Amino acid sequence: MGGKYQRPFEDMTDAIRNMIKQIQLETDVSVTESEDGVAIKSRGTLFFDSGSATLSPAASDLIDRLSEILVREAKGMKIYVEGHTDDNPISTAQYPSNWELSSARAGAIVRVLETKGFDRVRLRPLGLADTESLVPNRTPSGEAIPLNQAENRRILIRIQKDLSASNKPSP
Repeated sequence: MGGKYQRPFEDMTDAIRNMIKQIQLETDVSVTESEDGVAIKSRGTLFFDSGSATLSPAASDLIDRLSEILVREAKGMKIYVEGHTDDNPISTAQYPSNWELSSARAGAIVRVLETKGFDRVRLRPLGLADTESLVPNRTPSGEAIPLNQAENRRILIRIQKDLSASNKPSP
């Protein structure tokens, strides 16, 4: 009605993109916006060493800065943190499979967001192992494709409207 249209998550998206540019990670982290929210995708190699769920220094800095934005801009929203792995099997005492590794990675990020002040009831860690590959991990003959495996090892943070709150009956 005569005013300038503003996308639903424009301020948050712009703040996240500016922060990523400021710390020079725009080649490692992408931000997309939809009607439902904002998605931040990062290559897993930025966040974690192979077989580890300990955040790298660059990832710690990114999550610290991201949490400041989310505490301010994502009030009342839910944050889903997805951990993804490639299809190389892992079997250690700490991580018997990629399920545990991907879950531990998502949990590590959720713990940081919680300690930085984001409401824990709105956080959702998801360990997806190698079930949602972006590209094939292997050739048709079964040989590993290292570049593709690296692309599939990633963290995806989704910031979305909390639709469940609007579905609850009024007291």
